[in-house]
Order: sequence, then structure tokens, then C-alpha cells
Amino acid sequence: MNALCIESPHPGPRSLATVKGRAFRPDIEGLRGIAVLLVVAFHSGLPGVGGGFLGVDIFFVLSGYLITGILAREISKAGSIRFVHFYARRVRRLLPASALTVLAVLAAGVLFLSPLEMIGLSKTAFATSAYTSNLWFLHQAANYFAPEIETNPLLHTWSLAVEEQFYVLWPVIIMLAFRRGSLRRLVIWMGIVSGISFALCVWLTQTRQPWAFFGTPARAWEFGLGGLAALLSVGHLQQYARVWKWIEWSALTGILGAACLFSPKIGFPGYAAALPVFGTALLLIAGSLHPGQGIPRLLSLPILQFFGGVSYSWYLWHWPVLVFMAVLVPNASLVDRLGAAGLSLGIAFLTSRFFENPIRYRRYLMARPRFSLALGASVTIAGMGVALVCHSASVREANTPLQKQFASAADDWDPRIQSCTVYFEDARVRECNFGNLKSRSTVVLFGDSHTKQWYPALLRIANKQGFRLTTLLKAACPAVDVQVFNPRIERIETECSEWREKAIERIRDLHPKAVVISSSVGYIKGPGREDDGYAIHTDAQWMLGTRRTLSRLNAENIPAILIRDTPRPGFNVPICLSRAAIHGMSSSACRAERSLALDGAVWKAEKMAAEGLHWVKAIDLSDQFCDEAFCEPIRDGIVVYRDTNHVTARFSAHLASALSRRTFGFIP
Repeated sequence: MNALCIESPHPGPRSLATVKGRAFRPDIEGLRGIAVLLVVAFHSGLPGVGGGFLGVDIFFVLSGYLITGILAREISKAGSIRFVHFYARRVRRLLPASALTVLAVLAAGVLFLSPLEMIGLSKTAFATSAYTSNLWFLHQAANYFAPEIETNPLLHTWSLAVEEQFYVLWPVIIMLAFRRGSLRRLVIWMGIVSGISFALCVWLTQTRQPWAFFGTPARAWEFGLGGLAALLSVGHLQQYARVWKWIEWSALTGILGAACLFSPKIGFPGYAAALPVFGTALLLIAGSLHPGQGIPRLLSLPILQFFGGVSYSWYLWHWPVLVFMAVLVPNASLVDRLGAAGLSLGIAFLTSRFFENPIRYRRYLMARPRFSLALGASVTIAGMGVALVCHSASVREANTPLQKQFASAADDWDPRIQSCTVYFEDARVRECNFGNLKSRSTVVLFGDSHTKQWYPALLRIANKQGFRLTTLLKAACPAVDVQVFNPRIERIETECSEWREKAIERIRDLHPKAVVISSSVGYIKGPGREDDGYAIHTDAQWMLGTRRTLSRLNAENIPAILIRDTPRPGFNVPICLSRAAIHGMSSSACRAERSLALDGAVWKAEKMAAEGLHWVKAIDLSDQFCDEAFCEPIRDGIVVYRDTNHVTARFSAHLASALSRRTFGFIP
């Protein structure tokens, strides 16, 4: 890509007439290569690159640097921005390759995914084609009931949507800032916008993390800092050449160090993003200060130039290939994932050479910018249209008699209990009562969603035996006295501890006949355990936390029923059944091995926590889910799970008799 270096020979910003341009910058191409390598390594699960996601931040800074430079240079020459030509270049650069990827993903989805998955994927494809996938994923990430987004083949397009939204807004900001030809005014405006955006980013990371991660306003400072680097006068930095070499080495070390040491649990972007963002900006300044020397020379290595040259196409292809490889090879090894990454690199090379660049540099289109815009509109409409067709077809397929069973299971929860549950970042205690509301005998259901899944069974028992069922529930917040890291908001959810304390106080006031507790094992880390982002505790910590909660109830002479967590298949059961059915396979393809689905060490820790406590009864209902070898996905004609680890309401109600027998003497 032809990259521009914008600089002024004067000590400070004076006028855009002083802005100069350079031709191709190999150091920028090298930074692109590093950025895409970090992202691909992270997504491939390569050990030691837990922070490789920051490669996206490098791309953002580069975009801000290049686009600001291009626009500033154009203003310095023509006195205005030729918006038609600018957007025509962006269309040729981004849209055809992106549209090709979306269409290929939809085609692969039809071949390999279930109708249930295709309903969601087609919605994502529509949002991607409309350049709003970041807003779609923001909604999904903030919505507890939304499907997991981590396995969406188009998840990575959120960053492209942010860039495309930046391309729409940034030229307007530059034009508004530059009214009288003052570069200083432009720098001040850009600094103000970047400062506000950074403050917003930090605040949202701490309060509404998905908004900080996916939201364009909270990411604008990364583009803005790149823009400020493009406008910086570097003439006066020449005298500090020796010191600057230390700075650029420190910048590169900081970026690579962050890529190795960061993890998704650090609370990103926030303050943490400043390291890769400022580091990239410093390297860009270094490339302008002494091109071909030091770090800029290192970045010019042929291997980095190659990766930089195919970076856009590789970024587009690598994630879908990894996701579909995981569909075809569920227990893929690191070698498998790296092989998939290599395959995506080959596809990217072919795309770049025979599709992306021919369209981008086609003279006919370059000479007719309005045709390029028409091409962009056509591509957009076509992508949205195909997505709508796929969605309609998937909905029809999901409503066939066989598939409807699985679609119903995926949505099988009792709507009455949903409004009685407290969700993320909420510490209020929401109490609901069911069963015989006039009864003086009360049973409390207390804990997270793995407690809540016993509600249908307990409600059936309550209606039969005539007691009041009171619920005190908070999603992703166990009754066990431990801190909870919530990956949805990327921080320790302090509201969980606050809610738990209030809930226990309410239980004391109620002094019920029994309290029913069952917590997800997903909060506990360990080899071979499924980690969906919540796991931060050891078995010992979990045992002590369980003991603290049970002891407080025991001290009040309140009976507590501790139910072992239900088996965790490790995959989405309705989707697996839907895939199996569409490909003519038996439901046995979706059964889970008992030894993998049930964690004996956690149950042992929980039973140890209950030892010696007179008012605590620990019960194990795993025999209702599994035989000696497998946990079947369908039992007695009922689909057992509605996702990867939650029991359907219908199957929970089916277990009422077994639960009643095991709790005899505790539930009145």
C-alpha cells in the first residue's frame, strides 16, 4: 500500500501548506505484518501470545496515521478534500474483499453449520455488510441471553466496522477543524477529540466494557493518536537521534511485551491499550525521523513486508477458517490450529493477488471514482440481500418438525423466572415468590443460573407439596463466597459480592425451611476444564468459599441443600443435535463422556465444605443425566440442555420426582 508520511520542516505546526509527503513506507508495511501475526497467533491459541489481540490496536493507529496524512496532504494542495475520490479509494480497498469473505462464510455455513447457527450467522452477515457488526456484537456481548459470540465466524469484522465508521467521520472532523488553513487548529481539535475519546474509553472499560471494546467513540483516540503522529513536526527531533533510538527500541519492546503478557482478563482496552497505541505512534515517528535505520530497518525485513502486504486479506480469512476447522475437528490440537492459520494465509495470498489488488488498482475504476462508489453500493446491497435470503431459508429449515425440537430446546426456559433474575452490574436483590403464596413454609432458591435451572423442578414440587418457593437469583454470581471475574464486562464484578451479602441477609430474615444452592463449576480453573472466561479460582479456594456460605446458613439453623452441578457437555447440545440431524447422523454423536462432563474434584471440594455442618445436605443427581460411560443429549424423549451447560426447563421439571426423593426431610 502506498503510505504517506506527513511532516513539517518547521519546529511547530503552522500551516498545512508546510505539510510534505513521502512515498512508500516499508516500516509501516512491517508494522502491518507484526499486527496481523499477533492477531493470528492469538486466535490460533499459540502459547505466550495471550495479548495478541492488541494487533487490532496497531491497525487502528496505522489507519489514523495514514488517513490523516492523506487528507492533510490533499488539503495542503487543493485547499479542500475531494470526498468522492477519498471514499472511492476506501471502497476499492476494503469492500470487495470483505464482501467476498462474507459470501464465502455464508456458503460454508450452509455446508457445515446447523439451521440454528445460520439464523444468527445470517444476522451477523447482514450487519457486516452494513458496516455495523461492531454494534451487533456489542449488543450480543451485553445481552446475557444472546448466543456466545466467540465462535461466530464473522466476529473479527467488528474492527473493520469501526474502521469504516472512522473513515466516514474523520474527514468531516478534519474539514471542520481546518477552516483557515491552520495546522495548529487541526492539531488542537484532534487532540481534544482524542483526549475525550480516551477518557471515555477508560471509563467505559471500568463500567460498560463491551461499549469500550466495540464502540467507535471509545476507540477514536487510537486513530486520533496516529493522526497526531502524522502531523507532528519531526525536524526538531533530529538533534535527539541517539535518545530516540532508545525510545523506538523501548516502544517495540513494549508492544511485543504486552502481546506476551496481556490476557483477555486484564480489562481491555482502557489504560492497558495505551501501551501498544503509544508504542505504535512512536515507531511511526521513528520511521519518519530516520527511515531505513534502527527499528524502521528491522521492520523492512522481507518476511514482514510479505505479511504486511497480505495483512488485510489474511485478517479477513484467518478467523473464519479457524472457526470452521473447530466445527470439523472439535478437539483440534495446536498443530491443527496453526495448520488452519497457514491455510488461511494461502487463501489470503490468492485473494490479495487475484481479487483484492486487481480491483483496487484497476485503472478504469481509479479514473472513475463514481463507478467505485457504485461498486461499493452494489456490493453492500448484494451482501445484505444474500444475508436476508440465508436468514429466511434458515428460519424455514429450523421450523421443520425435526429441527423445531432442537430450536425449542435452545429457547426452553420459563419466562416467569427471567424477570426475577438480576443480571450484570446490578447488586439489587430481586425477590419473587411462587407456589403456595399463603404457606408459612418457604424454600429459597439462591445462587446463579445453575441454581436457577432447578426452578422448574422445585416449582413442580412446591405446587404438589404446598410450600412457597422464593427465588434470589443473579446471573453469573454463585452463592459461594468468592469473587467473580465476569468476562462479559472484563472485570471483577464487585456487584456480585454486594448482592450475595444482601441476599444472605434476606434469607436470615425469611428463615426458610430450606435453601437450595447449586453453582456452576465454571468459576474454577484447572487442567482439562472448560474455561469460558470465568475460571479464576482453585479447588481449595472454591471449597473455602463454599464453606463460608454454608457455615453462615448453618449458624442460623437454616437447612441448606447443596446440589452437585449438572454435567457440562462442553459443546452446544441443541446445535450439535441440529447439525447431526441435517447431516443424517444419530443423536449419539452429541453425547458427552461422563469422565469429561463431570468434575469429581470440584464435587469432592464441595462435599468437604459441607462436612460437619448439621444443617447441610449434599446431593448428587448426576445419575439422572449419565450412565457409567456417557451423558446422553436426549433422555426420555426430552432434550437435556438448551446450550453448552444449562438444563432445559422441560428436563428440569422432569427431574422433580428424583429431586424430591433426594431431598426428603429437608423440603417440607
